[in-house]
Amino acid sequence: MPRPKRRVPKGFTVVELLVAITLAALLAVIVFRLLRGHSDFAAQQNAREEAQQNARGLLELMTSELRAVPPQALLEGQSQAIEFYLPRAWGILCNLTPTQAVVIFPAGLDSTVFRTNTLTGLFLLSNRTATPTPSDVTLAASTCPTLNPGTDPAPDVRSVPAASGSSFATTANPSLPGTTAPQPGDAVFLYQRVRYDVATGLSQLGWWVRRSFAAAANGALQLQALAGPLQTTPTGAPRFELRYYQVNSSGQLVELASPPGTNRSALDAVRAVRITVGTVGRAGRTDAMQTTTRSQLVYLRPYP
Repeated sequence: MPRPKRRVPKGFTVVELLVAITLAALLAVIVFRLLRGHSDFAAQQNAREEAQQNARGLLELMTSELRAVPPQALLEGQSQAIEFYLPRAWGILCNLTPTQAVVIFPAGLDSTVFRTNTLTGLFLLSNRTATPTPSDVTLAASTCPTLNPGTDPAPDVRSVPAASGSSFATTANPSLPGTTAPQPGDAVFLYQRVRYDVATGLSQLGWWVRRSFAAAANGALQLQALAGPLQTTPTGAPRFELRYYQVNSSGQLVELASPPGTNRSALDAVRAVRITVGTVGRAGRTDAMQTTTRSQLVYLRPYP
């Protein structure tokens, strides 16, 4: 009898198919995890850069402005807020009467520095008050009779009339021991009122550092969310801290026991401010949140 032909199975067996499917699934999981890991790493990097850029940008702006501010121009110093007169243009006093100051400014200044409202004006050390003195800054009708500023290039001589209902102090300020009456040649500056503090509910998530400045014609502070969101402490407070320093009798820089607040003598003693800020970066993903904390000590400008 002829031997029957052996049947050769065609295709894969069920076991082989199951093994292949299992291996393919394992490979897919490995590839997915590799791609997800790369995506998570990139998201965390972006979030970290976002947090660092927010903190760095805030410190750069605050320190650049505070370096131009003399202690006498500080209006308020709290642990999470600071307000001051920011110099917009420095000049030299030519002549001063109770109703008008004539000031020599460098040639070529942009006309925007002479814009005024109820929170801008002229700063004189002997005329410092807690309330800004609004005034219109116009071209002076005459040249400076007291000083010889030269004509190459021709200086920008302007008159600053005192605001209605107020007058410039032409004598020494009795609350400032050792000061003298304003004299021709004294340094003065036009200022803009600026404030930094923290706030929430600014159409943004969490706490933000806010920069407010005088820009409106009516003198109202313009509110602007500047940097954030901020880290929060275990008690829920935003991670933004200001510390104030003075120079002791030995010439050493020491921290004040408490913020100066609005106390005039305490504000005058401030020589430096340490800014500490902690920011959060999300880069569009809540599961890739990164934080960073930066701190910088900035020295105030001595008044000339």
